[in-house]
Amino acid sequence: MASSSSPPPASRGARSSSSSSSSRASPQAAAPTPLPGSRRRRPTGLEAPRSPDEEEEEEEEEEESGPGADTDSGSDFERTLRSRDGKRAAHEAQGSRRGPKQLRKDNHSSDAQKSMRGGNLFEAVKLGKSIIESVLDEWLESYKEDHDLGFLELVNFLVQSCGHKGVVTYEMLKSLQNSHIIQQLTESFHEFQEKQKELENLMNAIFKGIFVHRYRDLVPEIRSICMEEMGQWMQHYSTSFLTDGYLKYVGWTLHDKQGEVRLKCLLTLQELYRNQEMASRMELFTSRFKERMVSMTLDKEPQVAVEAVRLLTLILQNMEDVLTDSDCESIFPLVYASSRPLAVAAGEFLYKNLTCRLWAPEGCARGDEKPCEGARAFLEQLLPFFMESEFHDHAAYLVDSLWDCAAHLLKDWQGITGLLLEEPPAEGAPDFPLPAWGTPQQQLRSAMQRGSPSHAGHWRAPKESQQQSGRAASEAAAGEENKEEPRSGFNDQQESALIMTLVASMRQATEGQPPIGRVSGKKTLTARERKIQAADRLRLTQHLIPLLPPLLAKQFSADVEKVVPLLEAPRYLDLRLYSTGRLEKYLELLVAQLWNVVEKHTDKEVLETSARTLSALCCPELAFYSRVDSARSCFVDQLADKFQHEASELLQSSFVEEDVYSLAATLRRIAVFHSAHDLTPWGLFAPCTHLLRHAVDTGEVPKQVVIPAMTCSHFSLLWEVAHLSSSTSSGSLPSQVQLLDLKEKVTSFCSLCQSCLVDTDSDIQEQAFVLLSDLLLIFGPQLARRGQEVLQVLVCKAEPALQSQLAGFLMDHIFSHTEACEMDHEDKELQIEALHQRRSLLAGFCKLIVYGVVELSAASDVFKHYAKFYNDYGDIIKETLNRARQIDRTEWAHTLLLSLQQLLTQLLLEQGLAGIESSAFLEIRDLARRFSLLFGLHRLQYRSALVKLHKDGIKFAFEEPASPSSKLGLVNLPFLELLSEFSPRLLHPDKALLLSYLNTMSQAHASHQGELCWASVVVYRHSLSPPEDAAAPQPCSAAKKIPGSAAKRKRLDESSVLGSPTPSSSSRLQTPLLTSTALKGRPPLLILPAGPQESSSEPEFVHRVPPLDSQHSREACPSQSQQDGSGLGQRLDRLILMEETEDKQESTGEEEDGAEFME
Repeated sequence: MASSSSPPPASRGARSSSSSSSSRASPQAAAPTPLPGSRRRRPTGLEAPRSPDEEEEEEEEEEESGPGADTDSGSDFERTLRSRDGKRAAHEAQGSRRGPKQLRKDNHSSDAQKSMRGGNLFEAVKLGKSIIESVLDEWLESYKEDHDLGFLELVNFLVQSCGHKGVVTYEMLKSLQNSHIIQQLTESFHEFQEKQKELENLMNAIFKGIFVHRYRDLVPEIRSICMEEMGQWMQHYSTSFLTDGYLKYVGWTLHDKQGEVRLKCLLTLQELYRNQEMASRMELFTSRFKERMVSMTLDKEPQVAVEAVRLLTLILQNMEDVLTDSDCESIFPLVYASSRPLAVAAGEFLYKNLTCRLWAPEGCARGDEKPCEGARAFLEQLLPFFMESEFHDHAAYLVDSLWDCAAHLLKDWQGITGLLLEEPPAEGAPDFPLPAWGTPQQQLRSAMQRGSPSHAGHWRAPKESQQQSGRAASEAAAGEENKEEPRSGFNDQQESALIMTLVASMRQATEGQPPIGRVSGKKTLTARERKIQAADRLRLTQHLIPLLPPLLAKQFSADVEKVVPLLEAPRYLDLRLYSTGRLEKYLELLVAQLWNVVEKHTDKEVLETSARTLSALCCPELAFYSRVDSARSCFVDQLADKFQHEASELLQSSFVEEDVYSLAATLRRIAVFHSAHDLTPWGLFAPCTHLLRHAVDTGEVPKQVVIPAMTCSHFSLLWEVAHLSSSTSSGSLPSQVQLLDLKEKVTSFCSLCQSCLVDTDSDIQEQAFVLLSDLLLIFGPQLARRGQEVLQVLVCKAEPALQSQLAGFLMDHIFSHTEACEMDHEDKELQIEALHQRRSLLAGFCKLIVYGVVELSAASDVFKHYAKFYNDYGDIIKETLNRARQIDRTEWAHTLLLSLQQLLTQLLLEQGLAGIESSAFLEIRDLARRFSLLFGLHRLQYRSALVKLHKDGIKFAFEEPASPSSKLGLVNLPFLELLSEFSPRLLHPDKALLLSYLNTMSQAHASHQGELCWASVVVYRHSLSPPEDAAAPQPCSAAKKIPGSAAKRKRLDESSVLGSPTPSSSSRLQTPLLTSTALKGRPPLLILPAGPQESSSEPEFVHRVPPLDSQHSREACPSQSQQDGSGLGQRLDRLILMEETEDKQESTGEEEDGAEFME
């Protein structure tokens, strides 16, 4: 091919005829003539195939032209090659010294050059990796000169890079469409198919050589990687690897002990089950490991449980009839879980399960069902599940679980309220606008039954229905004669569940927060979520304001389960819309229905909900406040007049049952409304306290009247102190007369409640305890703080007599075993409710301790039950212990000591000296150990408190009996064993000081040695001794200590049966030498001598003292061996080897068990 520019004559003459013939043989002769050298850059599809002879001839022609020929043509790549040819001779001598790596590099470069000369860009790039930049520059220059040829070369490069052996020619690119070119290439495409077998063999080798050995690796991260990569193989090469032979490894690893590995297995399976085609090929695997996957929904790792539920959701969605009803029933209760991620995952599973029964899967995915029809069908499936579950009172939790996937159905408030108002109201009931629901014929029939539709406020038929009223009404009447009267389709229980679901969806939409007790990682709402929330609140308010009165009027006001959630609904509405939307008439109807509910019910829950709703309507910031406040005043006037009249009549005459019931109902309404509304202007405190005084003096007033009278008086005092506190904060100081008058009221009421603490009725006692706890807390020392010093007159302190009565109440109602035994046969829900009540009472008393209302020493009545009632009240008592420690460390330590002293004294009074050998003493010692842990590791902070605790404890232990003629002696000496639990917290100088003090006290009471075994003194002395002295054997009187290791505990238990010595219970002393080396099934070894220090006077003193009778070690002290130390090293080596052998056997057994578990 000739060059477009005129080369020098020498260059032109140098070209051979073979080169010209080769150029003429090209099929693209008519194309624009490229620059010299472009002939060798043409792709293989643009020229006729050339023989090796032609290529050699072309190379010889180029060599003859020399580096000086055609200096105006060529590229940088050519010049680079020519310069290298010029230097080739200079480097020939060094070629023999080049290494194999350099020679290979030169060979690749030479091959790349040949490929470029042959017009194959793919081969040039493949072989010339080291000169890739030059190859690309060469192609860019060719593309600039001829775009078509350069583009064609690039197309062939891409085709060959994909593994295709075909070639796109210039004629194909010009004459055929792109789709036809692709079709021709596809027909001859063979992407790695001929090497498929080789790839499979390679991956099988990787699987057998690496995966099989590493999927059970000791490192959890490696096991996780194995599962993840296996999942990738199964997804991308499902034909070869999505088989049971490979899936079983994933199934086995579902039992892995590490949560991260189990999590990775679940994520791997989710990707497989997400594809319906892949899921259909996993039927055998699913049937084999389905039980394990279902059980993982209760995994101890929260994230593993969440992903297990999501996996089962995919199985439910993509595999038919795999999950049985039993499998689903084990997942459904998780919608009530406290963890929101787990509950949401279970809610999605429940939603898929319900909707798959209603609509086709594709219909569910599109969500193209009509809102009303979809909501109604969904609720018809959801309500039976809600009612049949054991948590039918937790609608808020169910709605929160379903909110992420079914919010569009749960927010269909028009459809839900339409279901509740589907039947027409009864005769005589007020007419309210009803939402359009059902078919036009049903709407028209309902309107005809209600009366004339033209009356103001009545429902009006749609316009199209009015136009067809003649013919449509007659056809509807004729067609409905042979049909049953339509009914709502919901019974009484379903209506209650539907109302609870409605209110729960309202709360979820307007507040956007999970219910109480459910943990959510989300803290704040985004701007978009707040915007959606505001729109939902507005839409809900506009729809529900006209419907609340008819909902309350439709026989729902008489049912507690229905009226309570309906009364909560106004709190989720935008109440300002009553005034801005000119809807005051509905407000009046709502208030009227509210009073109607209050007059019908005396249930506490209904009255409290009504009081809160009325309080929300009586907000002074609302424009209609004056109207609602006027209605409230009228209603309270009626209640107050009725109460005054009935109370005066009953006090003057005998208490008739009917009159008592009426007075109790009135007082209950007043007391509940007094908790949310200020009723002090009606002066209810004086008549209520008059009733209470009469009840205390005569005992004639029944508890149905006493309890609400106490509550009403209590709230009256709280409202008064609130007014005084608010006026003081605003700068208006109350008068001294007001303060003294309130002080007198508080004192008299506390006296009445204190008298009620000893009442025969337990309900009255509990109410008096609650009110006293609240009043003492409110009128405590903190009342006169933060700028409220003027209220110091009102501060009340609990007298010792009152503190004693409160502590007695705790013993009778909180820490009573008889009550717990009686509750064993009652209903489980009642037991839980009673436990919550007791916890509330205990928390009330603990607040008095924390806020300094009662003395800190009074907490001993609570602290001493810390260990015994840990399951029921452990969290409350522990928090009280920590708070009390911050008040005064020394007094707090003294309170702990007082608790232990009370328990030991009570034990000695009940069981005498024999109680020291009972399990009750071990429980007290365990409590002492728990108390010692509260001092922490900072010894300097508690140094003075600990030293004082030990000194007071030593004094108590050596305390003489109160009666001089008593022959019991020092009965409190066992207290030193309890005191030894606190010794490890002491500093060494303090231990020496206390040891000296202990010796002084021991010498002062040496005359009592013959009366009582002083083994407890020895235990305590060893706990104070330096480490070198503490290595001596423990006295046999010490109680047994339970070892921490299960294997060691078993060995010690068996050795104790064989007669070997055992260490002391909960003791901080060092155990005797070789005590822990007793072996299972072997005779006990001889006790070795403990060293020269055993000959000191202290062990001799122990042997001289006669031991106490005991169940185990106190019966007889084993005499120490007098053998010499010969062979000691051999016996020690033997014992060590025996222990090591046993530990290896145990570890080997655990590994074998783990292997069986994995298989």
